[in-house]
Amino acid sequence: MGNESGLVGYWRFDENTGTATMGSAEKPLHGTLINGLQFVPSAAFEGTPFVPVHSFPADSAKEQQIPLTFEWHPVKNAVSYELEVSPKQLFKQVIFKREITDTLTTIDMGLEYDSTYYWRVRANTNQFVTNWSHPMSFTTEFPVPETPVWEPENGSMDIETQLTLIWSEAERAETYHIQMSTESDFSNTHIDSTGLPNTELYVEDLETSSTYYWRVSAINKSGSSNWSEILEFTTIATSAGELSAAIPTDFTLDQNYPNPFNPSTNIRYGIPEGSEVQLAVYDMLGRRVVELVNERQSAGYHQVSFEAGNLASGIYIYRLKAGEYVVTKKMLLAK
Repeated sequence: MGNESGLVGYWRFDENTGTATMGSAEKPLHGTLINGLQFVPSAAFEGTPFVPVHSFPADSAKEQQIPLTFEWHPVKNAVSYELEVSPKQLFKQVIFKREITDTLTTIDMGLEYDSTYYWRVRANTNQFVTNWSHPMSFTTEFPVPETPVWEPENGSMDIETQLTLIWSEAERAETYHIQMSTESDFSNTHIDSTGLPNTELYVEDLETSSTYYWRVSAINKSGSSNWSEILEFTTIATSAGELSAAIPTDFTLDQNYPNPFNPSTNIRYGIPEGSEVQLAVYDMLGRRVVELVNERQSAGYHQVSFEAGNLASGIYIYRLKAGEYVVTKKMLLAK
């Protein structure tokens, strides 16, 4: 604005838009106050907004995905923009601050899930820096859960025809969906159960000498996780309680059944030749809890029962040593 001698100035200022009307009663000028100090005539903008106008995300937007892209409309003659993001409406704590030349940018770090933030932008025209845009808020998404992991181990052989499938608790999961099939593409499903609140499922009446495929996904209010890796196991050649008269071609140690168990479980193993056999159970500190077998045994399949009525709940390790063959597996006592 000029300082003409004897000219009386008049002006009005709109706090919401930053627009002012200035000049004399006979010759009003229209423009904008910058930071309350400098008056810029409206002609400098030719209809463009004085401060950046937000485009995305909209005010109070919900379930915004991370990473998140911010976009606003351009300001004429702007050479750069400054973006601030804060968890506080008054921006007393700024978690993200960036100067860029474009009218959009993506934040891929610093944002937390299921949280509310505020964002604002201002422009730099090389002549002046504009006021901040009016702050807008958004809330980030509640993420889908992590993909579960599983038990029995992938590729396990000689699994009983009745067993408990176990998978890990996935972060942020509310329920689970499990499928089992004899087809690797799940074109036909033997089990298709959803809404499971726990991380295990007991199945029975499986066919002997059959390969089964299974997978799990986790579910919450935001949707489903990816399917877990497709897992497979092969059932034993005989039904539970019957031991095959055939001689195994390799040393084997099966997953105990049932698992988890309380208070007893069965452990089955096979030895292809007569051997000195030791089978013992240890706690997670490596202390031997009980010795189940310590003798020479003939070739074939053998089964022993483990009673754990006097033990505390938890994970235990059972170890088979037959000749030079040594293998360990884990089992869960759940009282």
